[in-house]
Amino acid sequence: MFSVCFGLRRWLVIRENQAEKAVICLWSKRIGRAGCSLKTAFCTIFCCEVSEGEAMLYKPVRN
Repeated sequence: MFSVCFGLRRWLVIRENQAEKAVICLWSKRIGRAGCSLKTAFCTIFCCEVSEGEAMLYKPVRN
């Protein structure tokens, strides 16, 4: 599975916890877009914009 999010400068790592699972998302100017890839089919993708050490949680992105 692969989800793509646009317009975000950087990405934050959300590690597994009791409520949610997420994966590392990285943004690259070289490809001009951000890509989130699932580690497993049971993971949930969250888009997070990192700004000055603070993270804003976006709604989940699904295919």
